[in-house]
Amino acid sequence: MARRGRHATQARIPFGAVALLAVAAAGAVGWSILERDDPVATGRSPSISPSPSGSASFSPSPSSSASPSPTPTPGPINTTFEGITTFRGNATRTYYGEGPIPRRQPEILWRYPRSGSLCSDSTVGNETETWCGTGWTGQPNVVVDEKGRIEVRVNAYDGAYHFLDGETGEPVRSSLQTGDLAKGSATSDPDGFPLYYAGSRDNYLRVIAL
Repeated sequence: MARRGRHATQARIPFGAVALLAVAAAGAVGWSILERDDPVATGRSPSISPSPSGSASFSPSPSSSASPSPTPTPGPINTTFEGITTFRGNATRTYYGEGPIPRRQPEILWRYPRSGSLCSDSTVGNETETWCGTGWTGQPNVVVDEKGRIEVRVNAYDGAYHFLDGETGEPVRSSLQTGDLAKGSATSDPDGFPLYYAGSRDNYLRVIAL
């Protein structure tokens, strides 16, 4: 009876307190491990050693990482004949032509026009200004036909479309005059049809049969 009485009156630790002590002990052990392996706390540089047991390793596997695919080089919008048929070569404006670039100093073979400038007056609202050149999108179309002849097609701020011989700069067909500035961003038909699509500040889009 006395033995049973001492057992009955023995102080018990509540289950919640046991759980709390276990969590605290685990936290202390974890903190000790983290502090020992933390490069900031220890002042050591981090190192990752391979696991001998075959468990997951931090070292990336060469076979698991996909090699980046090369970015395709943009090409011209036309593939049936040589040339630049629109501003910067294609619909996304990402083709600039192909090399090689000559190493010697470029030589001016001809100018158009031979004298004067490509200028005209244009009015917006009540303000009239004189504009010259071909505009910031003034890259001409340069088309090579089946006989190897080069034709340069360009719109200009004189309000006209011009069609020039690429070798001499001489007109190969009559210029087409519009009612206002014709910015140089026209397009030759990319399928090789003898058509030239060009706009103008006179608010007309023209399809020119060549």
